[in-house]
Formats: sequence, structure tokens, C-alpha cells
Amino acid sequence: MDTTTPSRFANFFSKRSFKSNPLKRTKSVTKLERKRCTIDGDSVTPSMLRTSRSHESLLQSSPGVLATLDLSHGDVQVAALHSSLIGQENCFQMISNGGTRFYTCRTKEERDQWLYSLRRTIQPNQDNVRRKENSLRIWILEAKGMSAKKSKYYCELCLDKTLYARTSSKQKGEMCFWGEHFEFNSLPSVGSIYVNLYREADKKKRRDKNVLIGSVHIPVSSINGKHLLEKWYPVTPEKGVSGKDTPSIRIKSRFQTVEVLPLIVYKDLLQYIKTEYKTLCEMLEPVISVRAKEDVATTLINVMQKENMAKEFLAELVMSDIEKIGDLHLTFRGNSLATKATEAYMKLLGDK
Repeated sequence: MDTTTPSRFANFFSKRSFKSNPLKRTKSVTKLERKRCTIDGDSVTPSMLRTSRSHESLLQSSPGVLATLDLSHGDVQVAALHSSLIGQENCFQMISNGGTRFYTCRTKEERDQWLYSLRRTIQPNQDNVRRKENSLRIWILEAKGMSAKKSKYYCELCLDKTLYARTSSKQKGEMCFWGEHFEFNSLPSVGSIYVNLYREADKKKRRDKNVLIGSVHIPVSSINGKHLLEKWYPVTPEKGVSGKDTPSIRIKSRFQTVEVLPLIVYKDLLQYIKTEYKTLCEMLEPVISVRAKEDVATTLINVMQKENMAKEFLAELVMSDIEKIGDLHLTFRGNSLATKATEAYMKLLGDK
């Protein structure tokens, strides 16, 4: 095989088409014509968001705002804001004793860079101490047991008492299907997850209001295992809601708490991954499950992207996979590490 093939294959992943035409993500929610949303008592509207075209433009456009926040005190919290709450992508919020401020960036990557920089400023020693990182992956899939077929329904996702996201509003047929995925990282300590089921107001009726049907309560301790847990959860009816309905919601979720060691501890591991990734993948490929392959491939892609080695890593992994496959028509159709890594890399590019 031509020795230049891996380099030519690597160039495929850096073609302009990936950057100029990023993968379109399915929005997890429509705006539902909500002009105002309430988050912990603060009213949020798109007009309140401060737009950032870059790190420099944010500093130039609102120096007075940043000057009023003393980030060194450690009582400032920064967090990503889900687009379903305000109908706008790539937003984050800063919470301090002086109130809550909201900002919007052009891309997810830019927003993540801001969050990382702000957290490093608030806790400059974070990478040198042992800490816990909490994350949640949850799919609100579908609901059944509601009798009003012409009504529309949506769900609100709350961690403890804080609203984090909403689903879109769906018309009920035989089932009421959303199939929407939410993912949250760098979460504070959480004890319970609540999924609140609402019947949307009829827009033709001026005085009609959204009605809370009931709630699903999921203790975090019940979904912190190694794998995603999918099941039907009964909806506990809200007090004062009459009717014989016994709705339930199918939810798939996993809450994960990871112990993160000081950064210096990972130095040797990082060097090994950078130099011996091919050997590592060959050892892991035959002994891990498909689900584990997806996790390993995604993690390796994220590490390599951070080290500016993603294209080289992916090209070599894919070429090695092609050499093992007798039928070229089966390329990218299997459940190999190369296939999972390619999917993870394309998703990573689509998020930019």
C-alpha cells in the first residue's frame, strides 16, 4: 500500500467542506413562542443576552459589566445555558451576589472556551487538586396515558429545584413522542431529577394556560451505574389536577460522578496515548463491548483534538481498519473503534 495514503486520508478530514458546512444539529426544542422564561426567579429574554463575537469583542463591548464582577472571591458561578430556555444557542450565565448575567457566543467552541477560562480564573488551582466532576446524559423519549389527543404536551427538566431545559411541544397521537437528548457537564451536587409534564395552552383560547399534569422523580442514586438506564416512570399527578389519566414517561438516563486527579498525574498516560495509540486500540478492540468502544473512541478523539493530533490519529486508525476488512463495501458500517472515532470526530466538527 502507498505510504502516502494515511497522509492523503488525513487531508480528507481537513477539507474545507467540513468547516464551511458543519453538520446541522437537531434543535432540542422549538421556541414555543415563549418570549419570557423564568429561571430561578430571574426573567430571561433574548434582548438581555450580551452577544460575543470573540473573546476580545466581549471585553470591548461590556467592560463595565465584567469590572463589576470580582472573580477572585470564588462566589461566582458560571454555567452553560441550554438553548431551550431562551430560544438561542451557545449561551452561558454568570451568577454572583450582584445578580445573574447572560452572554451569547457565536459557536459552542467559543462558549466552552469562555467557560473554561472563567472557571480557571475563579479557581486558579483547580487543575492541581483532586476534585469531582458531575455530568448527566438524559433522553426524554415519549409519554403515554394522556386522554386528550388534540392537546400538545411538553416536559421541563429540573435538577433539584433548578430548571435546566425544556423539550419541544408535541401533539399527542397514539403516543406522545419527543426523543430528545440533553447533556450537562460540570454540574453541582444534585440529589434528584424531576421531569415535569405539561399540557400546553390552546392558543385559540385567550385565557387558557399551560397546565402542570404531574412530575417524574428520579433519585440520582438510582441512575449512577456504569450504563444508561431506560425505563417507564409513572407520573405523580399534581395536586388539584382532576381526571382518570395515569400517564407515564419513558426516560433513558445516566448520572456520572468522576474523581479527577491533579493534572500532573496524567502526564505519563497522555504521553503513552500520544505515542502508542495504535497499539492501545489494537489491544482494546477485540475485548471491549460496542458500548465501551463508543466511549473509548470519543474520549480518544477529544484528547487527540486537544493535542492537535486528531486527523493523524483518525487517519491511521481508519487505514488500519480498512486493511483488516476483506470487503471494502463494509467500511464505516461496522462497530469498530475506527467507525466510532469517525462518528465522534464528525460530531466534534459539527459542534464548531
